[in-house]
Amino acid sequence: MTPNRTNILLDSNLLAEAKRIARRQRSTATRVVEQALREYIDRQGAHRAPYA
Repeated sequence: MTPNRTNILLDSNLLAEAKRIARRQRSTATRVVEQALREYIDRQGAHRAPYA
């Protein structure tokens, strides 16, 4: 699946925490937010297609 660029509004503290987690995992804030969103959607049972 090809990534798409988008804008989202986040609380500054939430973004800062995502960045801290990303640094700790040697990853990016994008990947942290993407993983969190995937986990949330999976818990909601709303996912219809597998993720790439």
